[in-house]
Amino acid sequence: MQTAADICILGIGNPLRRDDGIAPRVCEALEGRQLPGVEVRTCHQLQPEMVDELSGFGDILLIDASVQEEPVLITTLDVGSLPSVGFTHQLDARRFAALFFRFAGGGTRMHVCTVSGSDFGYGLEPSPQGRLNADSAVARIVQWVEDRTATD
Repeated sequence: MQTAADICILGIGNPLRRDDGIAPRVCEALEGRQLPGVEVRTCHQLQPEMVDELSGFGDILLIDASVQEEPVLITTLDVGSLPSVGFTHQLDARRFAALFFRFAGGGTRMHVCTVSGSDFGYGLEPSPQGRLNADSAVARIVQWVEDRTATD
């Protein structure tokens, strides 16, 4: 699939589960910035069908909430260190990347931005710390996009 944008930012999470909705919140803020060459999407969870939809991008950045200590962490997934592809009822970023590279091939770089959250209970608003981390993630991702587009 060909796309006009070279970078896809995909926020994964359920906005009805407080901090699990951090990634869609980050994506909403990024959409407002209208970053050139960037397509922003959201989903509740990764699905195998998304491999074909995302295959035309040069870079894919998956954003997801985490219980890690570091507020925002962006990493590049190394194809050689990915798990074997097996189908389960839920795909995490690493398994999705393994599936993607197996069926869509190389040429795309896969990255993950994890944003720390602490309250994954029911509710529409993130925790105060989750909100701060989401704001930090927006700034880090904007810088990440500017770095990628400056070197490509």
